[in-house]
Amino acid sequence: MITDYTTIRPRRCSAGTRRHHHKTLPYKLRLIVPTVARIRVTPVWWSESDQSPMEGVFTVVVIDGNDQAMHPTVEDTAHIVALLQGSFTADWTLPQTWDAATNTLRTDRPDMPAEMRGAA
Repeated sequence: MITDYTTIRPRRCSAGTRRHHHKTLPYKLRLIVPTVARIRVTPVWWSESDQSPMEGVFTVVVIDGNDQAMHPTVEDTAHIVALLQGSFTADWTLPQTWDAATNTLRTDRPDMPAEMRGAA
């Protein structure tokens, strides 16, 4: 499991540029991590002290086709997040998983236990 951090700041670009980034995303990510199968991006908020404001960062986990963790550098991690944000319009305050096979991004919402679903 790889955990690294980069600040939360969604990238802004036009729809045409976003489509171009989306089309070339698998190629660009395979240049960084050749055997990538999935990338999980999770936002984390932390503060250095009780008086300082909360700062949002991402933790990134890269998984290969054999469900083994990959070890990208800090620079590669920042580049991976920038590529994903340039390709997808998503709520980056929620955990996201990118799938290499389908070139799709899905939001990983916390699952509610079955016994609580009936009460809701």
